[in-house]
Amino acid sequence: MLILLIKANYIKETAFEAENLHRIVCILLPFVKNNIEVIIMLKDLKNHLNLYINCLHQMKDLGKATRNKPIVKKCDDLLERIEGLEFHVAVIGQFKRGKSTLLNYFIGENLLPTGVVPITSIITKVKYGTKPQARIIFEEDIKENVDIHHIDQYISEQKNPKNIKKVAEMELLFPAEILKNGLVLVDTPGIGSTYKHNTEVSYGFLSEADAAIFVISSDAPISEIEIQLLREVKKYMNKLFFIQNKTDYLSKKELEESLSFSIKVIEDAIGIEPIIYPVSAKLAFEGKIENNQEKLRNSGMILFEEALGEFLLNDRGNYLMNSYKTKLISFMDDLAENIHFKLNLLNDSIDALEEKIILFKERLKATSSMKRETMAVVEAELKEIIKIFEGELVSFRQEQSELIKKKLKKAAEDHKEIDSKELDNLLNQQLELEIEQAYETWNKQQETKIRKSYEEITSRFTDKLNETIEEINHVIYDLFKIKVVQSIEDFQLIQKDTFYFKFGDSSHLFFTPKLKDFLFLLPKQMRNKKIISDIVNRVEKEIEKNGNNLKWDYTCKIRDSKYIFESAFEQHIQSITEELVSTIEATVELKQKQDHNVAEEIQLCLERKRMLEQIKNQIVS
Repeated sequence: MLILLIKANYIKETAFEAENLHRIVCILLPFVKNNIEVIIMLKDLKNHLNLYINCLHQMKDLGKATRNKPIVKKCDDLLERIEGLEFHVAVIGQFKRGKSTLLNYFIGENLLPTGVVPITSIITKVKYGTKPQARIIFEEDIKENVDIHHIDQYISEQKNPKNIKKVAEMELLFPAEILKNGLVLVDTPGIGSTYKHNTEVSYGFLSEADAAIFVISSDAPISEIEIQLLREVKKYMNKLFFIQNKTDYLSKKELEESLSFSIKVIEDAIGIEPIIYPVSAKLAFEGKIENNQEKLRNSGMILFEEALGEFLLNDRGNYLMNSYKTKLISFMDDLAENIHFKLNLLNDSIDALEEKIILFKERLKATSSMKRETMAVVEAELKEIIKIFEGELVSFRQEQSELIKKKLKKAAEDHKEIDSKELDNLLNQQLELEIEQAYETWNKQQETKIRKSYEEITSRFTDKLNETIEEINHVIYDLFKIKVVQSIEDFQLIQKDTFYFKFGDSSHLFFTPKLKDFLFLLPKQMRNKKIISDIVNRVEKEIEKNGNNLKWDYTCKIRDSKYIFESAFEQHIQSITEELVSTIEATVELKQKQDHNVAEEIQLCLERKRMLEQIKNQIVS
């Protein structure tokens, strides 16, 4: 009955194709109780979608009239999504977190390239299709079908470094059940790798997604770069799923500790306690390919799929409408700012504009040169911080090794009467406790020193960078009467502590089977002597291992903090684009013609501004 009502009241009256019928049913089904409600909700859905489509066509025309190619492209993309009732879920996270493996699991084939180095460099959208197909969309909007088994030639960093082939995005069509109802899964390049352009691609896509699957990993604690990305994601979308991948790397106890840590870090960052699904995408993919139900159950993926499926069934419709509306308003704001900018240019004199263009380009050159010099000095001084830490770490390890060995020998003497196996467990536990206590005290002192050193370095250079930014802003304000580039604030070393202790398996049998059989024939005193000797030999290894973990933690903190510091500056300056310069030069060329041309252009801008306000009123009312 529901399908018949939709056919009668919806399909024949809209521009949508009948193939979207099943998607409409899935959106409405959770909310309806009777046929009256079906008809009411159908009309409401139809009215909203038609309103958004009409507004987008008007926006697209305005974009063409103002020669604003990005707005035209955004409108085309959103029109295609609305007409297909597509719901875009971006798979986001730091590099090497297993995002592509996760998507390979969902589509049931090893299509997306995976590896131990940063792989994905291009946005890849996976949609439903009756047969597997791949299509490349180049930056000039040229589309080309390619062999689906050779897509790595276009989307991998190794075979398309820095996107030299000028690929805008990849589309994969695949007959996966999960994609049937308009779900589009989007693979994004990992952030935080040595390939900065990959990070820029991922950040640039955030505003286009309707929801996200945020992937963290069990083999490395959540980093500050991931937290920064998470905060950005929350600006654009309200629905987030969290996956902690690679659970097969940890024991049950380690996984519990890692999940607790991740939950706390994420809650501190966004103010909401997340539900994190622990999974092994690799194990799930193997289980699916091999039809191995045990692997699938052990992977943890079934629980996540159930949660995703429930969301798509019950809540997708509301999120979809809100997402379309938010994106439309964002497009309008961007276009309004562009029109305002052009009006300010048109009202200025030719001589003033030409002079400001020269000043503007000079300041950009000065900024680029200063930035390179500044960051080179910053990097050298940050390396010196780690070098000093390494020297102090060596001294600390030597001192603590001798101290802990003495404590363990004393503990063995105090408990020489207990069973050999109990003695082994007791000494291993004490070893780990002593190392934890020693490093925790020393680490607090080191963090204070390193934080102070880092902040002294960045503080000196922040002031220099802000002087240049302020000069650029003077020029921009003269041109637009707006302040485009914000000053950089003082940067601190990131707060999140990603260090945690890692020990060898303390519950191991301290003898191999044959050796155990032999030694248990010996007197207890000899067995205990072997236990004490093994634990003393273990001291230096465990102190060194955890010392290296701590060193890596500080190296990552400094690296990530430097990345944030450098990215903040680049984002401020990159907001001044080549398009802005070309628009100024085009305005000068126009003003060099007849005055009536300028007057007509001003009137056109004012008319477009009024039209844009009318379109916005339709959406927000």
